[in-house]
Amino acid sequence: MKKTLLAAVAAIAMVTGAAAQNTMDDTGNNEKQYYWYECSVASIQPRDQDKDPVYKINLYFNADDYNFVRVTHTLRSGRQVDRGDQYNVNVTITKTKEGASVWFGTHGKNRKLAMGGLFGWLKDGQIVYDELQYVDGRKGPIMKMHSVCHQI
Repeated sequence: MKKTLLAAVAAIAMVTGAAAQNTMDDTGNNEKQYYWYECSVASIQPRDQDKDPVYKINLYFNADDYNFVRVTHTLRSGRQVDRGDQYNVNVTITKTKEGASVWFGTHGKNRKLAMGGLFGWLKDGQIVYDELQYVDGRKGPIMKMHSVCHQI
């Protein structure tokens, strides 16, 4: 009963802020069960100089396949930013042999900018989510954000 109620609340919340035609958005089916996680940003490289930095990230997954449904950043000001609104997510991979879920997409306004997110469990049981940002033509990521998560 509690899981059903929580899943319904999550589905309603996700539909409210859903981005149309986004592959990270599968909230149209209210019969689905969801898992959600809250992550605290542990490190950003290079160091974030933003005056309104990200302080937490919420992740939403389909319960049946751990496919990403939504990734939302909450900034220190309280403003929320949905990665599905920023990036045209064209790749999602779930349950890789390492037990991870991955998304990757290009920025909606700057096609040379791309980002990916990786969610999974470390051997010690810690739950982590990392984001890597890339610019076309450069080797390696230009930004790495590491966060530690717990299920909510």
